[in-house]
Amino acid sequence: YFGWEKDGKNLQRKIRAEEPSKEGGNPNFYMQLGWLDSVALWKGNTARTKLTHWENDWNLRCFDHLPMRSVVSVEVAGQMLKLWLGFVKLDDRTIRPDRLHQLLYGSETCSAKDA
Repeated sequence: YFGWEKDGKNLQRKIRAEEPSKEGGNPNFYMQLGWLDSVALWKGNTARTKLTHWENDWNLRCFDHLPMRSVVSVEVAGQMLKLWLGFVKLDDRTIRPDRLHQLLYGSETCSAKDA
């Protein structure tokens, strides 16, 4: 996947515009950085990092994806910083506040609390 080229161009270094989800809607802009439902840490990183938790929320649905959430620990100035990462595919729609709360705080091991 990485190093994917087309016509001599590296497609991971380009912002792409996808057709709008709804007629007359805005295009969906994205960078092709990897899989939509994943988190990765680079082994050669200069900062000490640890993927603490990673999971999908099986109670929420986002079209053809399950929303994911993860917690990464990053050492900053000698202290470990908790970084919460999440993904939800909206396709030009909004998320209900109760569903967002579920994604952020609906897990004991992978919560955004204190992040």
